[in-house]
Amino acid sequence: PTADLNRAEWRAELTRILTHWVSARGVDGFVLDAPPQYLAVPEQREHELHRDVIASRVRSVVVEPMHRLGAAVFAEMYNLQVPTIYKMVDGGRNTDMGGGGGVVEGFPSRLRDMVAREDATGLEPLLQATVDVVVGWSGTPRTQPYFDDSEAAAGLQAATTALLAGYYVMRHGPNCTSPLGPGYGPSPPGNAWPGGCPGDWAGARAVASTLKALPASRALRPGAPRRALALPNCTASVYAALRTSTSNADAVLVLLNFARATSNLTLHQPGQYGLARPQTPTDLIHGGAGPPIAADQPWTVSLPSRGWAAYQVMLQKHVPRDGSGCIK
Repeated sequence: PTADLNRAEWRAELTRILTHWVSARGVDGFVLDAPPQYLAVPEQREHELHRDVIASRVRSVVVEPMHRLGAAVFAEMYNLQVPTIYKMVDGGRNTDMGGGGGVVEGFPSRLRDMVAREDATGLEPLLQATVDVVVGWSGTPRTQPYFDDSEAAAGLQAATTALLAGYYVMRHGPNCTSPLGPGYGPSPPGNAWPGGCPGDWAGARAVASTLKALPASRALRPGAPRRALALPNCTASVYAALRTSTSNADAVLVLLNFARATSNLTLHQPGQYGLARPQTPTDLIHGGAGPPIAADQPWTVSLPSRGWAAYQVMLQKHVPRDGSGCIK
């Protein structure tokens, strides 16, 4: 049944139900998934939200009673992604603003459009407008890409999501069964995050090694700093960013190629990006050494059609703020 948050008896009942699961059943917290189905008022239609009602009630009815019991409250962000509501909870999932009702195109849908156009120029502004906003609110974003495209496109979208957009969870396919049905609940050993549960969707094979590489560096954790590299006068299909951690020896260069053809990315002066020279980067996805960075020469990486790379690199003690590069 839908809880009418305008009525005191419904508010009390919702608090009572949640309290029972914490006090009597020992759960540690909740995710408010698909809240239009139950955080509502009588005249609400599917995929509509009375955000003013939720904003005025969710803290006192749900969050504060659970905090007093030591439980956490997370929320599905595409339904509650407004600061007045989202800042009240402990974190969330899904950076697609609008989500289920298709009300507002968010991260997954707009990323899909960029890949189809072979144009990565809008990726950094998109990250800033969606993922970074949610990180600022709670620090724990989670998202999933579209997965019903071709293997190459689906894999690229999934890799972009995993490397740049926070915790990545993919629970589709026969390897991800649970008592609740396919796609939910615990995965078999080895499939739980980090590593995902690739299943049998279009991009599973392409992105599996990328998912398993995520724990290798703190720079790939949600909220780790990201600096897009300025690549003037270069093709629009390539994106490059430096993600950093608290250690100069633990930084990651994330490189993406949205084009259907191979692209060569060249950093003419790697030191201007803060990269120590000389050094041999570590290929986090495939293992082994990446292309070496010489002391006094440009650094070139070849990215395959709709391909990507993640290289662990060492930084200089003082990281410059800009640099120059080109793709040809």
